[in-house]
Amino acid sequence: MELVKSKAITIENTNKCCMSCVFCPRESCRYKNDIMDNDLFKKIIDQSYQVGIRHVDMGGFGDPYLDPELEWKLKYIKNNYCDITVYLSNVGYLMSEKYDNLLKYIDTLKISNFSCIQETFEKMHGVNYEVTFENINRILGLEFRPYINALMVVDEINIKEIECWKNWWSDK
Repeated sequence: MELVKSKAITIENTNKCCMSCVFCPRESCRYKNDIMDNDLFKKIIDQSYQVGIRHVDMGGFGDPYLDPELEWKLKYIKNNYCDITVYLSNVGYLMSEKYDNLLKYIDTLKISNFSCIQETFEKMHGVNYEVTFENINRILGLEFRPYINALMVVDEINIKEIECWKNWWSDK
């Protein structure tokens, strides 16, 4: 059997989250909600690069934007390893204008929201729809922005909204 060596790693820079997504098991996890120390992050990036990692996915159970050192971490990757691509995922709720400067360090931004209808969105994520979609629309309108990858997890709550969601994202 031949083993395939991955060139990607997922790093959960924080497991803190301000959302309460209906499908997320984060609340049942028994570990402390925390933020990864910069020295540990640097060590993981450096060692990962040495073994051939060229793609860093920043995500997990937390929202990367809750890490006050997110900019430092993104800069560390891009300033030291220009051939690493950075993939960052979140719902969009925290992506306010004050963070637009971080977008230059992100190659792909995965926006995981599971409805474009306010009532369903707020039921599924537990955060404000209008704030989230204002952030998303602003980022989509920027001249310089990362590639956007939208993700919808289908559940009994939103199953009838698949076409609406696809239509909303299709021209974006």
